[in-house]
Amino acid sequence: MCPPANRLDLCQSWESEAQSILNRFRFQANDTGVSFVGQSNNYDIKTGLLSGEPVGEIVSYQLGSHEDLLYQYDRRLETLHLPNFSVAKSWETTVDWCIFSCNGNR
Repeated sequence: MCPPANRLDLCQSWESEAQSILNRFRFQANDTGVSFVGQSNNYDIKTGLLSGEPVGEIVSYQLGSHEDLLYQYDRRLETLHLPNFSVAKSWETTVDWCIFSCNGNR
């Protein structure tokens, strides 16, 4: 579902499951949408939106940068005597997250 450069190594069953989910939706080209890999060609990247019956809804999300988040995490690891990264306090950390609820009927 994502461009090859952004992919993690996934097992074939997960890839098949993702493709079956995609097959239930309609793709609509849109320059402000998300980039998807074409089903027949891993290098056929299309930008747009998927539409179809709802699978759930977004409850909350945030896209943002936090200057000392990684630094705080690193200090916590250090206090627990766990391996840490020696992070500088000035390092900026980008955190993108999304919480959603699933439609149980889907």
